[in-house]
Amino acid sequence: MFKRLLPVLILAIGVAGFMALRLTRPEPVEAVAQERSWRVESMVVSYGEHVPVLPLFGEVVSQGRVNLVAPMAARVAERPVQEGQRVSSGTLLVALDEADTLPPLRQAEAEVADLEAQVANERIRHDNDREALARERDIVANAQRQLERTRSLVERNLASPSDLDNAGDTLARARLTVTTREGAIAEHPARLRSLEARLARAEAVRLTAQRDADRSRVLAPFDGIVTGIQVSPGDQVAARAALLTLYPPEDWSCTPGPPALSE
Repeated sequence: MFKRLLPVLILAIGVAGFMALRLTRPEPVEAVAQERSWRVESMVVSYGEHVPVLPLFGEVVSQGRVNLVAPMAARVAERPVQEGQRVSSGTLLVALDEADTLPPLRQAEAEVADLEAQVANERIRHDNDREALARERDIVANAQRQLERTRSLVERNLASPSDLDNAGDTLARARLTVTTREGAIAEHPARLRSLEARLARAEAVRLTAQRDADRSRVLAPFDGIVTGIQVSPGDQVAARAALLTLYPPEDWSCTPGPPALSE
């Protein structure tokens, strides 16, 4: 009997609780209609002269700035300056590694030394050829006289025809030697000019290598401010690669750009 009445009892308790909550609920606040309002700020108007302000974009540039580049492909050994640092004329800005800059110079110097030795050797050879030519012409004269004597002896049956042939061969060899020597002497001016031209070209290469080696230590050409640094110690740079920019602090101007657009 109790089990049958328990659901009814629970339902009755629930209904009673709901009615109690409904009777004890707070009354809602009655909404009152309000008129809309706007905040108004007042200001005093007065006459005066006013200049309109227009925002502009621009760039501050220096007409005397210098962009410093690497004279050759090398590794950066030193860069003792920092961005924005003021430096004096002659201050070291960037130094390239001598292991990269000196070998081309040494090679160019060796080429110049080798060609100088060849030019000196050619002059000595020419002097020797001239002295040898005089002796060889004497030998030709002696061989000519010997041939004539042998021919005279053959005509008198005092020498055999083979002796005459040998004398003739000796004279021919002596004349060939003289001809070869005269050709070498005649070619001397051309050989010398060729060597001197190669020497001049090698000297130009040496001067270029010396210039690049000197420029591998980049020094400030004037008192200025360092900016635009592109490298750090240990970097491998290509020839003509940008290193940094230097500009004189007093020499600058403003280059305006287009005006800013606004609503």
